[in-house]
Amino acid sequence: EDADVTFNAEALAGALVLPATVEAVEPVGAESFLHCAAGGSRIVVRVSGRAAAKPGDQLRVVAKAEKLHWFDQAGKRVD
Repeated sequence: EDADVTFNAEALAGALVLPATVEAVEPVGAESFLHCAAGGSRIVVRVSGRAAAKPGDQLRVVAKAEKLHWFDQAGKRVD
């Protein structure tokens, strides 16, 4: 099932939009981690509650740039 959420222009200002494919879903307590492939990279998206997404689902991940955390291939945070 596809769902679209619409935000106002102010909410999207400075946001990064990435098309992504879900590779794995990891439910962890009150949130879930979606492990995804996006533009040749792997990303992990944290969402509240149980994610309805499943492996193979196509998503558009929308996030404010200042909320992102970057890591190198060894897992070390890049500042």
